[in-house]
Amino acid sequence: APVEVDEDIIALFEFGREVYDLTDGKTNYAMGSVLEIWHNYREAGNYDVSILDIHAESTSEKIAMARYFDGRINVIFGTHTHVQTADEQILPKGSGYITDLGMCGPENSVLGIKKEKIIEKFLMHTPVKFDVAEEEIKLHGAIFEYDTDKKRTVTARLFEY
Repeated sequence: APVEVDEDIIALFEFGREVYDLTDGKTNYAMGSVLEIWHNYREAGNYDVSILDIHAESTSEKIAMARYFDGRINVIFGTHTHVQTADEQILPKGSGYITDLGMCGPENSVLGIKKEKIIEKFLMHTPVKFDVAEEEIKLHGAIFEYDTDKKRTVTARLFEY
């Protein structure tokens, strides 16, 4: 289940990012702590596979984070844009990666909403009640195969159902 994060913690991370930018990257408490936690758990044998969901709009952010975590996290995928990318791959240090898994929902829609409602909102510039589209449900994603002996992802492939 998702963990609820207190608004003060979120504000602290935002402050940390500002300080990171102001110091040209010399102050980076967040990533150092995250990496230490992952390292300690991995060394203690507390998990077999690590997975990172990068929920971001920008493909460049997702690709940069994937390159940064390559070899440290086993499977890295992006979400948020609802459009499946065709760049599934194994990165040089063994992490499986795709920029965006895609959408699970009505194919003939605008992000799951009846397309007519979204078009009306764009054309009329007025608030419109969003109705969920229900026809032609699709599931997009990727399947990653991980070799526990080699400790690396060995295949990555798209699927649509």
